Amino acid sequence: MIKEKAIIVNSDNKNLYVKIIVENNESCSSCKAKSFCNANDKEFVIPLDDSNKNFNKNEEVYIILENISILKLSLIVYGIPFVFSLLGIFLGYFLIFSKFEENIKVLLSFIMSVVLLLLSLVIVKIIDRKFEKSIKYNIKKVEDKD
Repeated sequence: MIKEKAIIVNSDNKNLYVKIIVENNESCSSCKAKSFCNANDKEFVIPLDDSNKNFNKNEEVYIILENISILKLSLIVYGIPFVFSLLGIFLGYFLIFSKFEENIKVLLSFIMSVVLLLLSLVIVKIIDRKFEKSIKYNIKKVEDKD
């Protein structure tokens, strides 16, 4: 479960526009990337449905994402490009370009690795678009008890 505090910036008939408020909470204190984090002041668009229509501008809310596996997302975002890159190096070096001279074999394997890495980024983007549609946002006012 991911729970973030946010403020409602704007809303229209279809979307709710929120800005994340980063506080020093448990998640941030244990995170290794907190010095590089750029979630603060980032604006997100949340599709409106019946459960999140009763909010006003400048109101503080919690955005709760319950059906998200951080491990699964990390494996997709980091694992797929890593595997494709290694696949490009090893396939290129040992199978496809094995008959070439050593310097050319290394160069062509590297190029193949980069091409497969770029292909993997396209695949990750496609997976991200499909995953984004399945996200269910649960929004609660800050003063509400969990």
